[in-house]
Amino acid sequence: MSEDQLKTFISNAHVQPVRVCMDDGRSFTISHPDFAFVANDWLILASGTKQHLGNDGLALLPFGHISGVHIAKKKSKAAA
Repeated sequence: MSEDQLKTFISNAHVQPVRVCMDDGRSFTISHPDFAFVANDWLILASGTKQHLGNDGLALLPFGHISGVHIAKKKSKAAA
């Protein structure tokens, strides 16, 4: 996936959350564009209300280790 394609997914994350899967088995959900930044073959994530990234509050994800990007399923209001 190109940087521009990922930026497009992220820009719509507040409407359609994005799931990023890594080659080591970790996965991250981007639920709002304010918590993700794409630069120089890196995806940088910041902790948000639904995504806790440990004490640092950041995840630095190299593009070369991203194994997939998908539209995440939204929880229905009844299930939430």
